[in-house]
Amino acid sequence: MSVQVEFLAAFAQALSALSLYPEGHVSRERALDSTYEKLFDLLSEDGNPFFSFLENEVIYRNTPLREMRSWDWSARFAAIGMQRLEFDKTVTREHLERFIEDTI
Repeated sequence: MSVQVEFLAAFAQALSALSLYPEGHVSRERALDSTYEKLFDLLSEDGNPFFSFLENEVIYRNTPLREMRSWDWSARFAAIGMQRLEFDKTVTREHLERFIEDTI
């Protein structure tokens, strides 16, 4: 599994966990930690990663991620107008947590 797909899988898990559990809950914290770790791995490989979301497609830079075809969250992001997700090396765990909370 590519680092991009691993990050998106962890990101989806965090979105679900944060929507289900209150702040401080162990499942929520684990999901955030895992997502941040996968994001750090991604940033280590690519200093400015970005994803684009179409209804049934996830594009990393200019490459479709075939493994993520028909990913549920892609359609959800498109429905709320989130067409692009981009990170840089200044992102902190707290930034990530706030972003996920704002997304759900």
